[in-house]
Amino acid sequence: MELIIDYRDPWNDFNEPFEIGDERNEYERNLEKECLKAVDKVITVSEFQKALILKNEPNSAPVYVVPNGFDFEDYQSNIRQKEPSDKIRLIHFGTLHYRKDYYWIPFLNALKRIKIKHPALCSKLAVEFVGYCPDQVTNYIAELDLDVKLHGILDPFKAYSELNQADIALWFKYDGSPGDFATKFGDYIALKKFIWTFSKPGEVTDYIAANKIGKVFYRNDENLEQTIYEALLGVESVENRTFNPDYNPSSLSIESLTEELLEVLCK
Repeated sequence: MELIIDYRDPWNDFNEPFEIGDERNEYERNLEKECLKAVDKVITVSEFQKALILKNEPNSAPVYVVPNGFDFEDYQSNIRQKEPSDKIRLIHFGTLHYRKDYYWIPFLNALKRIKIKHPALCSKLAVEFVGYCPDQVTNYIAELDLDVKLHGILDPFKAYSELNQADIALWFKYDGSPGDFATKFGDYIALKKFIWTFSKPGEVTDYIAANKIGKVFYRNDENLEQTIYEALLGVESVENRTFNPDYNPSSLSIESLTEELLEVLCK
């Protein structure tokens, strides 16, 4: 019998200062190290995560990468199809962490500028957050007097239905994980949503740019708010929000990933 651990999202590596305190954090890290050494194999979702595991525990069991992906069946008859609308819908899907304020603050500030300077355009935009949204974000939205629809946490297929209405899908990434393809990436590409990705340069931004499936807003942009503002000015043009029709996501489908997993299990 083999003991295999599926390892992903080591949140303590991205949370500083540690919310659980230094002593508890050290205890949790030691448990993590013991686990990584005690199993026969480790499966993780990206080369970035693999490097992080081996940095934290060089004596880990062998680490194999099977990326996050999607099941096409999840998006067929179970969800609401995209409906005709006179709105251009920008939707964030999933948990929005308040510590990503280096992205959501300039985004909301740019939206406020659109509201003031271009009210006609603003009336055509619909910005929506599907999933958990912390008080820090909702309070800032109220402070700016913005019309952002907060769906809250929905049942999975209701959430997918709302995401499917998007013209642009928003993705605010952790600065600590520019090479990590989150589960929402699979949802976005399965539904062929043009992705606005906010991130430091890394494997994810390179992939999106190379495959022409979205637009990247870089953390090191000294005028990030202005860049977002200018992008919002251009969203009425369909070509600025069209998912690359030649992009083939089949390598991240459940069928392909199952084959990869079987290869790992047989090693």
